[in-house]
Order: sequence, then C-alpha cells, then structure tokens
Amino acid sequence: MALQLFVMFFVIFATRGFPSIITAIIAFGLNSAAYTAEVIRSGIQSVDAGQTEAGLALGLKRSTIFFKIVAPQAIKNIIPALGNEVITVIKETAIVSMVGMYDLNMAAKDIGSGQNMASYVVPMVTAALFYLVTIYLITFAVKRIEKSLRKSEMRGAEK
Repeated sequence: MALQLFVMFFVIFATRGFPSIITAIIAFGLNSAAYTAEVIRSGIQSVDAGQTEAGLALGLKRSTIFFKIVAPQAIKNIIPALGNEVITVIKETAIVSMVGMYDLNMAAKDIGSGQNMASYVVPMVTAALFYLVTIYLITFAVKRIEKSLRKSEMRGAEK
C-alpha cells in the first residue's frame, strides 16, 4: 500500500494544486476495491450451483435467482471478509504521513516532539488506543451483523 500511495502522490497526481486528501482517497479506494471485488466474487461462487439450477428449474429469471436466492446466501459469506477489509483500510491510513499528509500519527508525533521520551509516549499511546477502540467497534458491529444474519437463517429454517 505504501508503494501505491507513493506512486499516486509523486507520479500520477504529481501536479501542483491537486488535493492530497483526494489522492489518498483514490489510492486507498483503488487498493481496497481490488480486494473487495475478490471477496464479493468468492462469496458469490461459494453459493452452491445447485441453488441456481433449482431456480432455473422453477422457471425463474436469472436476475430473480441472483437477487432472491444467491445474493442473500453470498452476503452471509461476504460480511466477515468485508469487515476485515474495512479494518485493514483503517489501519493502513496510518501511512499517509509518509507522503506529508497530516493524520493521527503525525499529530501524535507533533504533540510529543518535546525533549524527553515521556512527552512522546503519551500521544503515541493515545493514538494507538484510538485505533484500538475504532477497530474494536467495527469488529463488534460485524459480529452483531453476522449474529443477526444467523438468527434470520434459523427463523427461515423453522418455517
């Protein structure tokens, strides 16, 4: 990701005046889009082909089969990997300071730029705690979504 960020900043969008935040969003977006596309593709392929065949045998259109049969099952397989991708992107944003953007790590470094080590440790630990809490909240949300999807699956099985 660091190499992609450098290429975006210093090669592709090296023109003067192009907003650095937009460059960072594009760099992280393109990187994440590749992984997300693969997660979605594998989630769709994880649904048994027999599901599609059964829909076709019932005379359903392919679009109906996808949206009513395949996609709901694929989403249950996709959610954990998408949660991991969101967490990865949040952790990777810590590298934008390498290209001169002001972020949480750069702010902590500036705050702790005093003479002694103690003045440096406290802001960096605070930044680390911020990342930890953010990641924990996302993990909690993803687990809740998974649990909710499992409950709906169990209710569907009872009917």
